[in-house]
Amino acid sequence: MTQPAAATTTHNELGVRIRLYQIPHPDTGELLSLPNISSVVDVLQTWGLADWKLRQAAAGLVARQDLQARVAVALPMPGGRDRNRQILDAVEDAIAHGQTIDPDRGHLANDLGSAVHLLTEHIDAGLVDDPLNLPNSVAEYAANYITLMAAHGVQVVESEFTVHGDGYAGTGDRIVTLEPTDSANAAVFDRLDLGRGLFALDIKTGRVSPKAAMQLAALANAKGIWDAEAEAHRPLPDGLRTDIGFLLHLTAEGANLVPVDLADAWPAFQGALAVKTFCDSKPLHPALVAPKRTTTVAETKRAAENAEARALLEGCDVHTGVPAADAYREPDPVDLQDAHAVAEPVHISETLKAAIAAIPDDPDAGTVDEVGRVKADRQARTAYLAERLGALIDTHGDTLPLTWPDEVPTFRAHREAEMLHTGDQLDAIEAAIAAVERQLVAPFPPDDPSDVAARRVAPDDPRATDIAARFAALPADIRNDVADAAKAAGVKRFSLGEGTEQCIATWHRILQPAEADAALAADQAHNAAAVLHQNGWPADLLLVLVGNHVDAPTIWQANRLDELADAAGLDFVNVADGTATLTDAGRKHLEAEFGGRRGVLNAAKTAADLLGLPKPTKADDVYGDVLLAAHLTLVESEPVDGPPTEISPPNPAA
Repeated sequence: MTQPAAATTTHNELGVRIRLYQIPHPDTGELLSLPNISSVVDVLQTWGLADWKLRQAAAGLVARQDLQARVAVALPMPGGRDRNRQILDAVEDAIAHGQTIDPDRGHLANDLGSAVHLLTEHIDAGLVDDPLNLPNSVAEYAANYITLMAAHGVQVVESEFTVHGDGYAGTGDRIVTLEPTDSANAAVFDRLDLGRGLFALDIKTGRVSPKAAMQLAALANAKGIWDAEAEAHRPLPDGLRTDIGFLLHLTAEGANLVPVDLADAWPAFQGALAVKTFCDSKPLHPALVAPKRTTTVAETKRAAENAEARALLEGCDVHTGVPAADAYREPDPVDLQDAHAVAEPVHISETLKAAIAAIPDDPDAGTVDEVGRVKADRQARTAYLAERLGALIDTHGDTLPLTWPDEVPTFRAHREAEMLHTGDQLDAIEAAIAAVERQLVAPFPPDDPSDVAARRVAPDDPRATDIAARFAALPADIRNDVADAAKAAGVKRFSLGEGTEQCIATWHRILQPAEADAALAADQAHNAAAVLHQNGWPADLLLVLVGNHVDAPTIWQANRLDELADAAGLDFVNVADGTATLTDAGRKHLEAEFGGRRGVLNAAKTAADLLGLPKPTKADDVYGDVLLAAHLTLVESEPVDGPPTEISPPNPAA
């Protein structure tokens, strides 16, 4: 489509490039800035188009150093409209360049559509005598357009006109009348009463989307036409139908005239316009004035930390050490730490926070049988930490820059209560002491006598054999991911006697989310298979299509079964004589969605590579591969012959 005469391109307050129509109000003459119809419909934009734009932008930015430089220069700018404008303009140019280097396209989507629209205008104006005299790149478009217009008796009443409504404006392609010229479409003409009135018609050179109905409804229900050359308003032609319009789908392979129901599309457009109006508004008022606090949280916290540090130095008898074991109360099993949880450091002073390293895992399993061992470990560790603290106090006395961790009792407080510190509390105490040692360059501390994490686990330990069984029960693809994660985490093999308590905790952390993924895949596969069985799909056929999915289905198998079930529910695939096939409805859907057989083949090639399926060489190969066809029927195509979206991950077993 050519640039509309009344339209201007500008930027909104966020710096986003937008198109507005500058049209005077028909009654008051006030100049209105109205959003175009496409931007209203785009508030309902699906992820498919956004995903496609992101891929084109990424490709364009990688290929163009000047675009990279424009983004880099804009990043240091103060945040706001100007900065956003610089970055978003570069991204728009990157999207354009990404289309030109796309091997499946090689041109701008809008450029091709604009050229074909201009060509049809010239044909209607009688400027094209013979399509055979045109270049090959447009000759097929011209011939298909002329043939279709004659076949359906289409007569043009208005061409390339600007309309305005309440809160929107836009450019329409045609207003036409129809006259049946053969009996093939007589039933449709009679049912829709197509011989009566005028119709809004929109020419599409890419894929045909149901959202186009909203655009047609906005044109048919507009308040009037704005003639930019004459600078005058005029009404829409009498008899323009608001209940039905037409899409003319024009490609190099052929042309189709598609009736479009506008009855439901008009309220849908009005709803989208309301959403856009709200999004462009400023519903938030300035915040109410709040009283200012006289002290900050940091100041209050620092005062409490200093008080706790003084109490520590006054109350810790580091020279007498920690009392004997019998002076401690036996810990309750519920106080034992979860074997698989990662300890999080508690708050300490701001000066020490940056120096605290990550707290290691506590590998204690926490069972009642291990209470005695855990008690001994923590008694030894408490004495070890008290020895380190005593060495610091002996050297620095009251000037020791130590802040005791929040909500952690001192050694004396726990000794008087005849209780042990928990593992998390000892971790926090050690982190604070270690930070002071690094700050003061104190001598390296003695070895920790209670390094539980490094203890070896016997190969026949029930926990090790349980981990092996859980690992073996996972589906093949998830099992491979788990093995890679375990290797990256540095776990050792229990069968060789190299596994440690730390390895037990690491295995638990890796296996738990993996088992959740496996359970989801199993539910998805079993539910989809049950739906297919109810619709006459035999179990042995599903085994042939996706393999054994009964015991431990992979994510790939679950996705393929789910797609088959969805496609079967839409009557796109079915079973005939024990064979899974694509239905006529499914084939027509694919060709309409991807712009013909060639578009279906291009989309299928991309999908086959990513799904691990045989790569088709012709469209019939796609129609014969029920897994590939079912996947494509549920994928929304990209605009103007773009590649498909939402490609599932490949089959790891392929």
